[in-house]
Amino acid sequence: MGKAARRVRRAEAQQRSAHGVAGAAADEARQAFEQLWAALEDELTEAVGQRLGPGRRVRIRPQDLHRSIRGRHSEGWSWPSTTYAPATLCGAMVLGGLADALGIDRSQLSDDAYATHVGVQVASLLAWHRAPLVAVFDDHLAAALVATPMNGDIPRALLQRLPSWSIYIPLPWLRDHAGVFVSYDTGRMSQPGRPDAEMDDDLVMQFTVVDEDPLIAFFRCSEPTIGSSMESQFRDLAMRGRAANAFNAAESDRRSQQLLGIPYRHSVEQVMSLALYLCSDEPDVVPASLGSPGTTRPSSSVASPNVVEVGYRVGAALRAGGRGNATGDGSQAHARPTPHVRAAHWHTYWYGPRTDSPARTARLRWISPILVNAGDEVPVPTARPVSR
Repeated sequence: MGKAARRVRRAEAQQRSAHGVAGAAADEARQAFEQLWAALEDELTEAVGQRLGPGRRVRIRPQDLHRSIRGRHSEGWSWPSTTYAPATLCGAMVLGGLADALGIDRSQLSDDAYATHVGVQVASLLAWHRAPLVAVFDDHLAAALVATPMNGDIPRALLQRLPSWSIYIPLPWLRDHAGVFVSYDTGRMSQPGRPDAEMDDDLVMQFTVVDEDPLIAFFRCSEPTIGSSMESQFRDLAMRGRAANAFNAAESDRRSQQLLGIPYRHSVEQVMSLALYLCSDEPDVVPASLGSPGTTRPSSSVASPNVVEVGYRVGAALRAGGRGNATGDGSQAHARPTPHVRAAHWHTYWYGPRTDSPARTARLRWISPILVNAGDEVPVPTARPVSR
């Protein structure tokens, strides 16, 4: 068998293996969604029981919420397209609709903190139900991304470039059947006859493990850069008291250690690294696209998710690099440099005539992770940018 034929065979074997992994990831994501949605219904049932007495089972139909969101758009409500529906709107729709169905005032059912708590869960899951996307990371690429420090002035606005409204990412290196739903929640919303809402945006993360209570985490985009926002958030977390539905540092760490086996900050930073790669220019992925805004689901069940395989060319190169590239006689004098990921970094570009220094201006750009010395010998599918 010739070299070209062996490459084709290896590529076909990789594709068959990837299809098996993708199918398992899609099943895991659907199960995680159903588990979290049922847990939310249980929580609301308990909240209603505490206020009005037991006996009322709460059910939330995703298709009813999709219909309500379309209704808001038709009435002139608007918000940035990076978010399917803001958490503040989702909390108000769920709790307001529940209060109306029970014939009570909404204030009898919840306060603002609880409305936010419910809203972020509903918004993230509803967005995934609307356009289910699963991003399966190659283990070697994930390890390289997690090990890359998030230093430098990386703008927070890059997080608005996620390839879908909500993404499920399996996290098998943390724990079997562990994963996270990641979504970008805007704090900006306008509605007819009222002042525009202007609050900080959030990257919302719902960590889940089969048959375990979930962990909800936030990355608050409060500062111009990701690094400064991260430091500000964790300073605030350390100063919090034990308020209802609000984590303090000790409780956050306890829940993260219990579910994932790592501190809370580490869990947030790991997901941030993966999310940033998905937001970078031309990530190594198989393309996926958002669903058409006009389509609806016939039932509350989740449609078959689109599965994005992330980093299979990069991961193959990193694995090859790990085996070494020494020459056959053991000499390292002419060894090819090992493939590796050059971390995301800032680069300054100068514009204007070189002979007129005062007229020159500097512009700062973010350079995405770059695969160095991979060559073209790795037989994997061609990657294309993900588009909305």
